Amino acid sequence: MIAIIIILLFFVAFLFFGLIPGLGAFLIKGQWFKFRQKLISASKKEMADFSLVSKSDKMSVVGEYRFFGTLESIQNDNRLWITDGSMTVGIDVQGISVYLLRSLPVDLNSSSIEQAENMLPDDEPDCLPWKKIYSLSSGIQVFVFGKLFNDGGKLVFREDNKEDLLVVIYDGKKETLLKRSIWSGRQKNEYFNQFTPISLVFGTLILLVISYFLLQNTALRLYAAVSVTLATFPVVFLIPPGVFLYFLYIHFWKRSRSLRSERDLLKLPLRYFGPDEDFSRPYASVRLHNNEEYCMIKWKPGDKMTLLHINQDMKIRSHSLARLPAEEGVNYVFGIRDKDIIKKSSDPMVEFLCIAGNPVELANMCSHKSGRMGITAALCFFSGLLINFSLVYIFLRLFLIQ
Repeated sequence: MIAIIIILLFFVAFLFFGLIPGLGAFLIKGQWFKFRQKLISASKKEMADFSLVSKSDKMSVVGEYRFFGTLESIQNDNRLWITDGSMTVGIDVQGISVYLLRSLPVDLNSSSIEQAENMLPDDEPDCLPWKKIYSLSSGIQVFVFGKLFNDGGKLVFREDNKEDLLVVIYDGKKETLLKRSIWSGRQKNEYFNQFTPISLVFGTLILLVISYFLLQNTALRLYAAVSVTLATFPVVFLIPPGVFLYFLYIHFWKRSRSLRSERDLLKLPLRYFGPDEDFSRPYASVRLHNNEEYCMIKWKPGDKMTLLHINQDMKIRSHSLARLPAEEGVNYVFGIRDKDIIKKSSDPMVEFLCIAGNPVELANMCSHKSGRMGITAALCFFSGLLINFSLVYIFLRLFLIQ
């Protein structure tokens, strides 16, 4: 009997405080990963242009394309028309979700050094079903990626059975869209997802109901104390002394998330190269969809470069890691090679930047450090939880025995 009660109490606590929010965490983590990967895939696809109309049959699939534009009009509540000034395309938004990027806290062009943690918004984008977006002002900036159809001579983006449509509403320059999305496109804390509130409420109520019945039997009051203690899970970490460890948990978890974002930004300029590319070489290049030559140059101040001149528009992507001893003073430049000049691409999603150190090794360091920070955060959280649970149980035990 006693064993059954103990198993029941811990099963309820595990189910509603651990398993259900945990499954929600994996779901939301997968959704944001898909969002980031779709944007990276979009950056490697061609931009839609009006020549596609003449190259395709009416009422046919043109292909997978991307497009930057501003909102021109909304037709029948479910079709957006956006324009880039030279052409207009439609977007069928019925039944899809739309991402809204947070506004930039600072002007990214105010400095040649990218300090993502200070310059990019920390909060994840809003993801809303189209039916919950009640109004959009004309001129708002929209990015779309997905299947493009020739709809009677008009180009229209729409979903098909295999591929989802990606629609992002943003402000600022379109060159900032990718880095902002990669940095902030992840949940602040995956545990706190849409399933968590209702799961915590049900778990607490069930444990309190069990406590009520256990209190009816004097011999089972100690187990009622266990049940009430477990029921305090949603708030117990907010009382001293465990609250101090909770603040440490927040600090380390935030740092872990920041390092994961940093890792993804460091890997971003590598996406055009093959998986077997050797980035220890002094030079590598690849031909882009628009026929530009995208290159990587390993460069150290004082070295005589065979390539010559770097355009002054280049950004320096900073990171929070120390350089590896072998890479001291070595920089990796990414950009478009045009004869003897390394310059910015005509494609707003192609980056022109410099990274201090080997981006592959730095990204791996970010992953390892993020993992350590995550483990430290978990230890702080569960240590504080255990301490506070013990104090609550001792107090309840003394109170219920009297």
